[in-house]
Amino acid sequence: RLLCASEQPGVPEYEIEIAEPGAYRLPTGMQLIFSVGNERLEEDDDTVLFPANQLPFPLQVRSPRAGDRFQPSGMTGTKLLKDYFVDTKIDRESRQRTPVVWSGEEIIWLAGRRRCEQFRPAQGEKLLKITLVKPKQAVE
Repeated sequence: RLLCASEQPGVPEYEIEIAEPGAYRLPTGMQLIFSVGNERLEEDDDTVLFPANQLPFPLQVRSPRAGDRFQPSGMTGTKLLKDYFVDTKIDRESRQRTPVVWSGEEIIWLAGRRRCEQFRPAQGEKLLKITLVKPKQAVE
């Protein structure tokens, strides 16, 4: 694929506060759906579960920024997002389109890519479910 343009395509930086459960549309055309309940299901790239009592609202969703670090699932240490994106061969345009979900000072999920290692729910805990809906799947 060859792209010729006078400017690099991209997504403007954004930051959205998630005050309560519900559906939130992002500037990228994606949508994040936050819900709280007890239903356990299999996680995948687009749906993750967290312990609701450890991640109270408000949460934040924003575009990636230089210097962001997180602990990818399966790792013991932290990693710069930039290094994670390079190691997983994610192109620059896709990097800017990846929503970053925060709780306090911690990245908890690179939406659609990888969850953080912390905040795994125990059996019987109330769950915070976050689902990423991509543009062609988005519902009104």
